[in-house]
Amino acid sequence: MIALSKHNEGIMDVIISGLPPRDKSKEGSVTELKNLFPSESFEVVAKGLPQGWHKKLYKGNASFNIDTKEIHSGKNSLKISAKQDSDAGLKIFVDLEPGFYKLSGWVKVKRIRKAAKFGAGFNIEGPVNNNVTKSLKGNNQWELLEVSFELKSKSKIGFNCLFGGWGGTTGTAWFDDVRLVKLEGGRSGSVSNLLSDISRIYFSKNPNEIALVSEKLLKVEESIASVLLSSIKTIPKVKLSESEVSMLKVAASGLSARNREHLISFASKNGVNLGLGTATAEQVFVAEVLNGNPQRGQALSATCIACHGTDLNGDDGRKSPALAAQNDWYIITQMEKYKHGIRGADVADVNAMAMKDISDKLNSQQMADIAAYIKSNFKGKKHKISLGGDPVKGKQLYVACVACHGTEGQGNPQIKSPKLTGLQDWYIFESLKKFKSKERGNG
Repeated sequence: MIALSKHNEGIMDVIISGLPPRDKSKEGSVTELKNLFPSESFEVVAKGLPQGWHKKLYKGNASFNIDTKEIHSGKNSLKISAKQDSDAGLKIFVDLEPGFYKLSGWVKVKRIRKAAKFGAGFNIEGPVNNNVTKSLKGNNQWELLEVSFELKSKSKIGFNCLFGGWGGTTGTAWFDDVRLVKLEGGRSGSVSNLLSDISRIYFSKNPNEIALVSEKLLKVEESIASVLLSSIKTIPKVKLSESEVSMLKVAASGLSARNREHLISFASKNGVNLGLGTATAEQVFVAEVLNGNPQRGQALSATCIACHGTDLNGDDGRKSPALAAQNDWYIITQMEKYKHGIRGADVADVNAMAMKDISDKLNSQQMADIAAYIKSNFKGKKHKISLGGDPVKGKQLYVACVACHGTEGQGNPQIKSPKLTGLQDWYIFESLKKFKSKERGNG
């Protein structure tokens, strides 16, 4: 099948025709799978190492340290470094039942020897079908590495944060947010790996088929379509025709929020405007809302506090709104909209452009972590009236707002309308003006 994908342009049609149909009623729910490792962000430390893990030096003199400055999330990361060729790893053993699993983690490297057989990444020791992630070499910012594998019998399996495997290397590597989860759904692990490999090879050979295939995936079950679309993020820049751009827009408007993310990433790389900022009511961008970790969110919140205040109830002087009283899902959605240019695209809105710059540096999980931290630790407050409006007339006019925002301004998560209570009056006023002028976009 993989060999066919290299040469047969019609192979994707054959594959798609045999995939399960889409069921929109099951889309949008997010369940956080349990991490089978202790302390995924290495927050719990015992004797200078992450709890439950131990160091293994196969060659050389690599050093192991907890780093509190160079982190992906939380307070700590693991740092392995060596000045002479070293082969080393931070290891943990886990007793696993038969099934399908995914190992993932974030890695950053500096001056890892490019000639090394293996730079920095993860590997698995035990009777599994896939036992290693790709490795990073040279200089590389934080990157997510992952591998799915099948275990056919109950076993004790070893997992390594690996540095210079199979020969050694020099330089420095950081590891963070390491996770091991059991996958649901029968043979999903092996099938996902196969589909991912096929789509990656196919799209690398036929990049101008991405738009057409994306449109066809509108009828395919969400999680499988996501596997096929995930590989397009790795495709180099492609020159798209007008018809291909049109097909991408159709696909973007109809795919689930989870799968739309893949197209947004691809479109952004290729300078394509998917039109989400001016979408109709049926085509509104909906961000995927993940489960956040407030501890990780605290480490990321310093930038928020600088503008929105130490109590996150806003700063009138900086024209920053209150966040403390707002729904967590709404905070996440707005950061996603900034990241994808639905908000913050108009140069007239300076504050929104600043928020876009901040959001561009965050991934979806980090946004969820920030929102969880805000929700868990801060409460809204009553703000002073600063405008000269007439509350009696305002009450009459608010009738138009009730259907979406509720009689008490409490919002309605079911239709994605935010709370209005807890916001400053000037912010509501300015937002209404920006909606009217279309400066705010579909935000």
